[in-house]
Amino acid sequence: DDDVSTTVVQLGNQSITRKSRAHSPSPSTGKNHSDDSRLNRTSTEINRPSAKLPNLPKATVFSSSSGNQY
Repeated sequence: DDDVSTTVVQLGNQSITRKSRAHSPSPSTGKNHSDDSRLNRTSTEINRPSAKLPNLPKATVFSSSSGNQY
C-alpha cells in the first residue's frame, strides 16, 4: 500500500514519464509492467475521488498535461 501511495504522488509529477515508459520497453520490464497495472489503478483513483484535496491539484496537473499531449 505504501508503494501505491508513493506512485500516486509521483504520478502527478512523472505522469508523462511513466506513460512514455509504459509505451517504450525498458530494461526492467518486470517492475515497469507491475507498475503499469498500478498506474492504471492510480490514474482512475485520481480521476474518481475529487474529494481528495491532496490529489486534486495533482489531478489538475495530470489532466492538463495529458490535454497538452493530446
